[in-house]
Amino acid sequence: MIGQTIGRYKIVGKLGEGGMGEVYRAEDTTLDREVAFKVLPPGLAQSQERLDRFEREAKVLAALVHPNIVHIYTIEEADGIRFLTMELIDGKPLSELIPPNGMALEEIFTIAAPLADALASAHEKGIIHRDLKPANVMVTNDGRVKVLDFGLAKLSHDPTPISTQLATEPLTQDGLILGTMPYMSPEQLQGKELDGRSDVFSLGVMLYEMATGERPFKGDTSATLIMSIGRDTVPEVDTIRAELPHHLGRVIGRCLEKDPEDRFQSVKDVRNEFKSLQKETESRAISATHAVATPGQSLWQRRRPALVAVGLAAAAVALWFVLRARQPESKPETAAVESAGDSAGEAAMEATSAEPPQSSDRAPDTDTASNDRKMIVVLPFENLGSLEDDYFAAGMTEEITSRLAMVSGMGVISRKSAVRYANTDKTMQEIGAELGVDYVLEGTVRWAKDGDSSRVRITPQLIQVSDDTHLWADTYDRVIEDIFALQSEIAESVITELGVNLLDTERQSLSVKPTDNPAAYQAYLQGLEIWNQVVNTGWSERARRASKMFERAVVLDPTFAQAWARLSQAKANEHFNGGIGSDLVPVAKAALDRAIELAPGAPYVRFARGYYHYYGLQDFDRALQDFEAIAAKLPNNAEVIEAIGFILRRQGRFEESSAALERAQVLDPQSAMTWFEIATTYRAQRQFDEAFRSLDRAIALAPDNASLHESKASFLTDAGNLDAARTVLSQAPVTDPMHAAWFWLEFIERNFDAALEHAKAMAREQPIDRLAADWLRSEALFQLARGEEARNVLQEVIGEAEALGESGSTVGAAYLGLFYALLDRKEEAIRMAQRGIELSANDLFAGPVAKEILAYEATAL
Repeated sequence: MIGQTIGRYKIVGKLGEGGMGEVYRAEDTTLDREVAFKVLPPGLAQSQERLDRFEREAKVLAALVHPNIVHIYTIEEADGIRFLTMELIDGKPLSELIPPNGMALEEIFTIAAPLADALASAHEKGIIHRDLKPANVMVTNDGRVKVLDFGLAKLSHDPTPISTQLATEPLTQDGLILGTMPYMSPEQLQGKELDGRSDVFSLGVMLYEMATGERPFKGDTSATLIMSIGRDTVPEVDTIRAELPHHLGRVIGRCLEKDPEDRFQSVKDVRNEFKSLQKETESRAISATHAVATPGQSLWQRRRPALVAVGLAAAAVALWFVLRARQPESKPETAAVESAGDSAGEAAMEATSAEPPQSSDRAPDTDTASNDRKMIVVLPFENLGSLEDDYFAAGMTEEITSRLAMVSGMGVISRKSAVRYANTDKTMQEIGAELGVDYVLEGTVRWAKDGDSSRVRITPQLIQVSDDTHLWADTYDRVIEDIFALQSEIAESVITELGVNLLDTERQSLSVKPTDNPAAYQAYLQGLEIWNQVVNTGWSERARRASKMFERAVVLDPTFAQAWARLSQAKANEHFNGGIGSDLVPVAKAALDRAIELAPGAPYVRFARGYYHYYGLQDFDRALQDFEAIAAKLPNNAEVIEAIGFILRRQGRFEESSAALERAQVLDPQSAMTWFEIATTYRAQRQFDEAFRSLDRAIALAPDNASLHESKASFLTDAGNLDAARTVLSQAPVTDPMHAAWFWLEFIERNFDAALEHAKAMAREQPIDRLAADWLRSEALFQLARGEEARNVLQEVIGEAEALGESGSTVGAAYLGLFYALLDRKEEAIRMAQRGIELSANDLFAGPVAKEILAYEATAL
């Protein structure tokens, strides 16, 4: 056709072709402009179906007026040829712009936001694309994004049946249209009715490819590719490209959920997430560029106020749903234990039945509130590099904190309290008064990466609180391989400046180098960042994600003992909190064994072993021996003291538990998490006055923490004050809808319709708690005498519940028993309830929950 004139259009050249037609560059001789000229190939023009769909494409496109969607000019017929003319896009398809290792973060933002915005505009008009892929997205020469080829688009109210024939090649072909397989959603592959969430999945596949350079799902044949899309969980993008922000991976991962209910419910939500993340990245880059201190000015004076994420009290979520209150969860921090090594390799690691070992050159009963210690807080070091390096600055802060905390002559405030002062505008005197410290260490970190070379510049400053004087400051510029020596040097300089005498064992521990592999260390720090974050996922999910990075660290360096210890703790934590998988405890044990083999006397290894006994085996006696042994060596460590409090609570020694947690609070005074644990322990003793006092302290520190307000409502419900519980939930200054808490309040007051609405909303908005939401929904449905509908809900998820219930988790046993009870499977319900009782027989804190579940199930049978 090139060189022909059809109507008023002169065909200049061919641009491409697809299953819906051929596209040419043409000149509009009347309006004197170039256009894209799309015509059906002669062999297909005889098909009325093709002609109808061709015309439908024109009508669809004509309805979409958006700067990021190709604009249609006309639909015409001339010389027996039916064609349409469109805006001519000079540029390249996205498929040609994605490099093998993925696009730069800025490029991803530049394309993702307008792409999502274009799809959102189409969805608002009831139009689903159905063939979203890089080849159908153009980037113009001036950088604008244009979505092409709505030829497979479908109106959401269009009853036209959808073929299940698929295309695996980039171009759709005759008889194999209606989608390109590698980018199709699971429901599209199954031939189900589609809505905008199918485009969300396809968008997620594209974003994954943009971020990593490879498609998330792979297969040598159509069958294996279909299986991959329907079955495989893909690695998160930040595990493939460590420099990408974790939240980018979170957004993409949610787009790729198999179940449409678990994805973003609209592409507009995806667009908003990307715009927020881009704005955060850009603002941080600007802040880093301008973060230049004037001489003599401390970092706190030039930090702008910002909202700081505060540690949340953990909760055994499933049991909370069952008992109308979230049971407190043991917290995973091991911050100040990390760098403490033991060059002697104590045999005490294996003597679990012996008395806790004492260090020969330290008094074992050092009081955590002793006035002889120099009290110091290490404020979060400010990252002067890119947003993606935040984890590195946080890791430097934590490592230096850890090294200082193992010195007997110092008291070091916990990371959880210190993090509240990131970007603070408070004076040194205010910080000192709130934390009870005499000294503050702050600093900046800049990590410069240039090709194969990588250097770190750290500028620490030691400030005396009483008169805000700088006692010491320095600038260190080192290659990344010297980072451990640098951490030790900074810690020793602070110790020397404060006049604290080091014991020989302490000096040896300060010089410990955990790994010779910088890449392994970076993966480890990324795992720590995930581990310490407060995110909208359960503890089991957080542990699973952190485990991936720790696994990466030990693959890069199999001799990295700290990473092995963390991996063990994460796997045990995942099991304890209801993670699915029968191999979690054996994997935790294998990782622990490797850590013991590499560093048998290191406190961080024994700490991991304590949590293996706690989380993995629920052997509280052996766990307590481990934690008390570490406390004898590290008496100023808040996390170790907390761990002792948790174990004492499990043993039913509630007064001792409260005392231990209150000692930990001295070193962690600004932690809402610690105050919550104190409140929870008083609640277990039915001492509600003390419980409410402590919980109010937690809420004052973290007023926007929905879990704390939920807990207060739960406490009030336990105390029989339902009106006050309703007031707390109604007036809570949070954006979280708190559906689970509202469900139980409405359920208790027999407002079953209202309870059902909250359960449904929870299922939509909190997919991480899907099993809980489905059980709550079913419970409300049964109470509303719609048993068959409730059974249908449970039947959809019973497989996942059974996998969880058979994993050896008390949480899993609780869920499965409740599911069986509501499904009238009496014998199985009783068996699973008894299993839960057996699993928690020695737990005097949460163990009675299993018995209450059995009683609850009896009422449903």
